[in-house]
Order: sequence, then C-alpha cells, then structure tokens
Amino acid sequence: MTRNMAHRLVDFGGQEVFIALHTKVPPSDEEWGGWTARLESFAKSTGWDLARGANFVVTDGGAPSTAQRTVVNVLIAQGRTMPAVALVTDSPLVRAIVRAFSIFNPQFRVFSPAQVREAAAHVGVASADVPNLIAALVSLEGEELGAGAERTLAALTRGGPW
Repeated sequence: MTRNMAHRLVDFGGQEVFIALHTKVPPSDEEWGGWTARLESFAKSTGWDLARGANFVVTDGGAPSTAQRTVVNVLIAQGRTMPAVALVTDSPLVRAIVRAFSIFNPQFRVFSPAQVREAAAHVGVASADVPNLIAALVSLEGEELGAGAERTLAALTRGGPW
C-alpha cells in the first residue's frame, strides 16, 4: 500500500517536535489514526500541556478530511495549552486554504519553503538545528514514503544551506 503521510516525534535540544510529511494525496483514515493516537499519547504524558510539543508539517497538498480534522480539533480542544504548528508548502493555494486552521489554534502558521528558518523558529527549533530538522524530514521520507515522494521537501532541500 502506498503511504501518503508519515510522522515521528523528534527532540531538538529539549524541544519535542512532531514532524510530518503529506504527499499530494490525503492521508488514509489509518494513517491519520496513527497520527492522532501518537498526539493523544503525548498529550496524556504531558498532562495535556500541548505547548510542550510542536508540529512541523511539510505538505504537497494532501490534507485531512473534514472528519479527520474534527478528530484532531476535538483532541486539541482538550489541551490546557495549544501547540505551535508550522505548515510548509510550496502551493500558494494550499497556504491560503489551511490558514483556516488558525481559527482552532492561533499558534498555527503557514510558510513557504523559502521561509523554513522562520517556520523552524515558530516551533522552537534553534537556527543551528535547522539542518538537523531537514535531515530528519529527508530520513522520514526515505523510510516511510520513499525518496522523492514529497515535492515540497525537495524544494526545502534545494533551498539550503539553512
């Protein structure tokens, strides 16, 4: 089965960051369920202090369905604090559409690949760790989706050094 979403939790100098990749195809319910289960486990481990973690998402446009978004919005609403979220995409249309997420989480920001340093800073990743962030994303892509599966990530890697 072809995967359309991959994610993992990475520690960047004490800042826990969920990194995620979305291809141009929306995630399956199984893929989204894995993501929300991991987020819920983290939330419970922090006493629902969601600001203790952040999310760095790179997408080609594959977005969760309305039902999938509802699941994560309900989960986030249980938190005592909101997580910082940086979504990076090379699609101006996707950037415009996903800005609506900030209604549910004012810490949700959208960036272009050229703004990777700003996106990293938004989720608490130090400037010196941006190459490590990019390397973690490339590793995740290769292990879970297959090298070259994510066009926006390719744009990020061409934009270095960071």
